[in-house]
Amino acid sequence: MRFQKAMLWWRFEEIIQYLHFADNSYLNKKDKMTKLCPLFNDLNERFLMHFPNEQHLSIDESMVPYFGHHGCKQFIKGKPVRFGYKFGSLNTKLGYSIQFERSDMRELFWMDMESLFVVELF
Repeated sequence: MRFQKAMLWWRFEEIIQYLHFADNSYLNKKDKMTKLCPLFNDLNERFLMHFPNEQHLSIDESMVPYFGHHGCKQFIKGKPVRFGYKFGSLNTKLGYSIQFERSDMRELFWMDMESLFVVELF
């Protein structure tokens, strides 16, 4: 189903106008996605509350497509989604997301070929 059939444009604009996740007086000026941090934190807390205990977990990178102008947008040449926001997530083998963060994820280290340490992510 297309989005246009689900909601009228003026209604969408009205919702977006009043939808805020952070107080503007307490924003971190250096973080370009600071307005979404409270949403990310709340979602991660709720994911952990309902987390099915599993032994096998996976680390995944995802791109959220975005073609507008924003400082956090990334370009990856040769990928199906070339422009957008990069996120890293910790998932169960069934695909349930336990935790996710916007990704400045650059460093994955293998230590003694048994355990994986993810720096800056979880």
